[in-house]
Amino acid sequence: MRQFKNLRLKKMVIMVFMTLFLAPFILISDFFPFSRFGMFAEPIKRKIQSETFLVRYIDSNNNPKTWNFKSVGLYTSPEYLIRNYYYKKESVLFLKKINSISTDETIKEWQLIKLSSPSQTINDSLIVARYQP
Repeated sequence: MRQFKNLRLKKMVIMVFMTLFLAPFILISDFFPFSRFGMFAEPIKRKIQSETFLVRYIDSNNNPKTWNFKSVGLYTSPEYLIRNYYYKKESVLFLKKINSISTDETIKEWQLIKLSSPSQTINDSLIVARYQP
């Protein structure tokens, strides 16, 4: 009789633990998707980097122009690359590399421009680095 009670208690404890373990997975399809901070919800992400960068050059007629990365085969925005050079304080090195892959011989000066926000105009921006080939 005592063995029977121990076996019954053991089965009941196992069933309770299994129910508590599986309950969140059962409820996730019904309840948790409506809760922002549910079991598998992603944390709220804020846009950390708000500044943008432009590479501008001045041609032989002293006309400033924004350099197009597509002219050398970069069809995606190199914002991460520029930001990496900027925070490592190697902006001039980045402009030297841009000059080495550029095919335009009429460039007098390269400029790296930092915009605080994407809606900011170039006239209100900050020239971070200059390079004269």
